[in-house]
Amino acid sequence: MRSLIRIAIIVLLVGFLISQLFAQHGRYERHGRDDNYRHGRYHAITAAEADAFSNTYSVIFDGVDDFVDVSDAASLQFGTGSYTMSLWFKTADVAQNAVSMGRRDLNPEYSLSWMRLTDGAGGAGKKIGVLHYGPTGAGFRFYYVTDANVVDGGWHHVVCVVNYGTGIVIYIDGSPVAATDIVGGGVWETSDNNMPLGVGSSGNGYSPSAATIDEVAIWNTAMDAEAVTAIYNAGVPIDLATNSGDYDITTNLQMYLRMGDDDAYPNLLDNSTNSNTGVMTNMESGDIVEDTP
Repeated sequence: MRSLIRIAIIVLLVGFLISQLFAQHGRYERHGRDDNYRHGRYHAITAAEADAFSNTYSVIFDGVDDFVDVSDAASLQFGTGSYTMSLWFKTADVAQNAVSMGRRDLNPEYSLSWMRLTDGAGGAGKKIGVLHYGPTGAGFRFYYVTDANVVDGGWHHVVCVVNYGTGIVIYIDGSPVAATDIVGGGVWETSDNNMPLGVGSSGNGYSPSAATIDEVAIWNTAMDAEAVTAIYNAGVPIDLATNSGDYDITTNLQMYLRMGDDDAYPNLLDNSTNSNTGVMTNMESGDIVEDTP
C-alpha cells in the first residue's frame, strides 16, 4: 500500500512540473507574438499562418518590349479619390528613363499617375518620378521627382501616395523622401481613363523598364506613414492581403500581384478580392526568377 501511495505522489509531482513547464512556454510564446505585433511584424494569427507566407519569385524585364498588361477595370478607376501604388524593384541600368507602373493614353497623352525612373533634378543618378495626369490637358500636370538615387543594383521599396487635391508623397525603403514638382502645380482632374495598367512599362508598353519587380499593389486610399513602415518591414515584404500591425487597409486593396509566387506563366494572379490579373507580354516563363528582397 505504501508503495502505491509513493507512486501516486510521484506521478502527481511529475504532472505538476510538466504543467508548469508548458504554462511558462505558453507565456513566452504569447509575449513573443504580442511583441512582434506591437512592432508591426505580425497580425493576430497563429504562428503556422504567419509562416505560410513566403516570397520566392519576382519578374525580370528586359527594357526592350517586356511588360505586364492589366486590363482596364472599375476597381482601378479612382476618379477624384486618393490612391496608393507600391512595388519593390531593383536595377543597375543608369541609361533608362523607364516606367515601372502606370496607365497612359497616347492620344490624347493623359493618364493616371505613373511611377518612373528619370534623370530629374537633385544631382547625379536616376530618381523616382511620379506623374498625375487628367483627361483634358488644361494645366493639370503634376510631376514629383525625388532627390534620392535608386539605381544601384539593390532592392528598393517604393510607395507613391496620391492625395487628390493636395499632392504626392513618395516613400523609399519605408521613409518619406523630398520631392519637387518640376512641372509646377496644375489643376487637379480625375485620374480615370480606359487604358490598361502596365507593370514594367505603361499600359501600352511605352517606356519599358530594365528592372526586376516584385510585390506590386494598388489601394484606393492614401496610405499613412505607419502603414508604409509596416509593409516595408525592415526590407522584408509582408503579405499585403492580410492586415498586419499598422498595416490595416486590406479592404482598400484593389490589386496585388505577387509577381511569380503561386503564378503560372503567363498569368500573374491578383491576390486582392478583385480579378485584375496581369498578363506577361512579349515575355517567357524564364522571366519569373528566384530573386527577391
